[in-house]
Amino acid sequence: MIAEVVDHFDIDLWYQQQEPAKYLRIFTPATLKSADFWKHDYLRAFVSHLSSNRGRMSALKANLANWGISAFIAHEDIKASREWRDEVEAGLETMDVLVAVVEPGFKESDWCVQEVGYALGRKVDILPLRAGVDPFGFFGKYQGIQVKGKLPDRVANEVVQALLNKPHLRARLLQCIAKAFATLPSKKKIDLIGILDSWSIATDQQLQVLLEQASLSDFERKHLEGVIVRVGAFKHPEPATQTVDFDDEIPF
Repeated sequence: MIAEVVDHFDIDLWYQQQEPAKYLRIFTPATLKSADFWKHDYLRAFVSHLSSNRGRMSALKANLANWGISAFIAHEDIKASREWRDEVEAGLETMDVLVAVVEPGFKESDWCVQEVGYALGRKVDILPLRAGVDPFGFFGKYQGIQVKGKLPDRVANEVVQALLNKPHLRARLLQCIAKAFATLPSKKKIDLIGILDSWSIATDQQLQVLLEQASLSDFERKHLEGVIVRVGAFKHPEPATQTVDFDDEIPF
């Protein structure tokens, strides 16, 4: 109704001509602040959690980064000089997935509940981590992962496995993983590639591309030889053979 009145009386045009400042404030869509806390070319995961759970969240963030997932942890990623509510909103508006650490007190937290509601409204993927409490309300349709008593590295692995099982995220996440693996020390890289292969989620072709993009050293190739041979990674294409037509009618 309001939109029809504005259109009928050209109220927006009047403001644009007579009160430019008010026109910009009222009729120009709000611009989102730059969400510069995300790591470039990584999957963006907003982690909704209680502020009392900071230590474990920091460890979870570090382990997710090994898998090419940039986790937004409010207490770490918001600079003191910025309005934290604006930064949280920017994170929610630009996230690819929401990871909710559902533990006692989560349901009573206005902020956690609103963050989940924001994700539901945007229809982004939600992955609950069940740490003593089950998802509830509209959020209850997501079964999530049981994480109570598990160490952060194992939780991170299970988060990645769950996200890779979503077909619409798989190809992009594998690209992010390859980028992250290229930066890891040898032991960690070899271990995580072995874990990824054991899940049997990625196709041989996808693993081939990942291995070729992961900047493997000779040492790493030797330890991963079985996987490399199986998926056919690092094979140089056979040179095309040219056929020559002989004409017996041409004299020497």
